[in-house]
Amino acid sequence: MIEAVTGELWEDLMRREVFTPLGMTHTGFGAPGVADSVTEPWGHVRAGTGWRAIPPGPFADNPAALGPAGTVNTTLADYARFMSAHLAGARGETGGLLTPATFATLDTPAPGSPYAFGWGVATRDWAGGRVLQHAGSNTMWYATVWLAPERNIAMFAVTNAAGDAGAQGTDAAVAALIARLDVAGQ
Repeated sequence: MIEAVTGELWEDLMRREVFTPLGMTHTGFGAPGVADSVTEPWGHVRAGTGWRAIPPGPFADNPAALGPAGTVNTTLADYARFMSAHLAGARGETGGLLTPATFATLDTPAPGSPYAFGWGVATRDWAGGRVLQHAGSNTMWYATVWLAPERNIAMFAVTNAAGDAGAQGTDAAVAALIARLDVAGQ
């Protein structure tokens, strides 16, 4: 839809409107790395009782038609920049990307729903109030992020193996981070 309205490719718009303003210089589209060299982690799929690495290429990511919903690849540092912008926005700041009013719209669920434009919204004691949570996968990678605006905390965990194991592993990693926050009294 955005391509029809603007006459530009959605990838070009993402680079200009999101990646560049946030300084996300190591972010792209499709599976990271190259097929002939393991310079980046490869995604994995379940193969019997183990895992099989999928080399970068046409079968290593979502189909192009799902691109805007999940073919962005990024480094952990660049992902942290993206989360930092959303954390600032959830605190009523610009985050270097959008106005506080736009962030408020993106972070507010429809009446009766816990879901707001990609974020699950809930209240958690450890967070001192509201949290924003998102998890996603292209069936070979899995990522989860939690933002706690009242405590100015963002945390995330990622893995290059998805499915139930990826979800359980990243959830356990975030739970361990939350436990450390609670023990430290931070």
